Amino acid sequence: MDKADQAMAKLLSLPSYQEGQRETRVVKRLGLEVTLREMSYDEVERCIREREDRDLYYLLEGTVSPNFRDPAWYQDKMGQATPIEALKRLLRHGEVAALVRVLDRLNGYRVSAITTPEELEDVATAQALEDLEKNGQGA
Repeated sequence: MDKADQAMAKLLSLPSYQEGQRETRVVKRLGLEVTLREMSYDEVERCIREREDRDLYYLLEGTVSPNFRDPAWYQDKMGQATPIEALKRLLRHGEVAALVRVLDRLNGYRVSAITTPEELEDVATAQALEDLEKNGQGA
């Protein structure tokens, strides 16, 4: 099987849908646990289009919990017309930036998302050698 056939076989073997990853972080100052999720390509595109408060829209879309879109929170509790305005009052700029960095990583930014086939083989070889050493079968 040549490389083109191997690549196609790999592509065809991938699942058609994968549940996105989730990560939880705590905003220390507030003791608030925030669960973020990986987003679809289209969701990310909608959030990062040129507009004011881009990071806040990105954070709002990528947050699973708590539900910042609940009117009981942003209208009744925070007295704001929109969740974005309430987030501006709740979070400091640096806290938003830190949560956005987590979202970026979940969505494939700021990470080594791609590599050369040779680098991938080197990583696999190093992992195999490490496993052998852990099991007492190393040289």
